[in-house]
Amino acid sequence: MPSINQASAHHARHGQHEEHERLCVDIVVNEQPCHVHSHTLSHTDVVRLAFPDASSVPGCTVSYSEPHSHNRGTLDEGESVHIKPGTVFVVERG
Repeated sequence: MPSINQASAHHARHGQHEEHERLCVDIVVNEQPCHVHSHTLSHTDVVRLAFPDASSVPGCTVSYSEPHSHNRGTLDEGESVHIKPGTVFVVERG
């Protein structure tokens, strides 16, 4: 199961590693369950979760929805979204 841990080095340096480890948000990316350690994901983060073995995947379309609300949208390159448990992402190669 892929995981993104964007700030572990920063937190470890500042003695906040334990608090950071408790933060785990379960999401779905291209029908696969994922655990992320952040409340915000960028377009690039989501693409890396969808295609972890690719060094670069330009031109991907990223759409998302939250199952407990009507919050839906797309992420363009350079954009980020605040996520909640159960957020579903669909990433399509361009």
